[in-house]
Amino acid sequence: MRLDEKARYFRSLGAMLATGMPIGSCLRSEEGQSRGGARLMAIKLRSAIESGSTLSEAMRASGDTFDPVENGMIRAAESSGRLAETMTHLADVLDRRLWLRRKIRSAMAYPAMVLLIALAISFFLAAFILPLLSGLIEGSTPPLPTRLVMGFGKWMQSGWIIVLAAIVALAALLRLLRQTDAGARILDTVVLWIPIAGSVSRKAAVARFARVYGSLVGSG
Repeated sequence: MRLDEKARYFRSLGAMLATGMPIGSCLRSEEGQSRGGARLMAIKLRSAIESGSTLSEAMRASGDTFDPVENGMIRAAESSGRLAETMTHLADVLDRRLWLRRKIRSAMAYPAMVLLIALAISFFLAAFILPLLSGLIEGSTPPLPTRLVMGFGKWMQSGWIIVLAAIVALAALLRLLRQTDAGARILDTVVLWIPIAGSVSRKAAVARFARVYGSLVGSG
């Protein structure tokens, strides 16, 4: 389920629970209103609850759809009897998280685009323009930096496919690392050291911690 789908899901359940409907009836109603993955999740949760599980147990058994924080808030709400209020509050938390994620992506879009354009121009110059200029200095002995740049340009004429393959392999490696706990910690540490991106990521993490902590306290 996407983040916006979960927010709508929790908000709808919270509104129905606030009217006094039992959780099983709420989930059955949600089955008729939802589509796709949200409907399948409602069916799975309702089946688990009708089998004797609590909502938090059913959520925990559903896999990675609900994270530990969401499960913890629901479990605390079940103990304190504030399930409806917690559902609505959890929807607000997810909405704010989605808003913050979009703001971060929007803030990083321009620097990322500038960097991408700069890399593309550098690649074009090295692969196509520099080899044309090498004829102007034939017969002379240019400085070492110039010779290095010209040599790199000649190599790029035949080696650009290697550069492209290396970029694709690096992207695939980063994706695989992100899927492991150790790899995710390494990548997060690296991101924190990147100018601008590190500061934004640190502030976003602190803001999320404060929201989650306040939500858990409010859930009892």
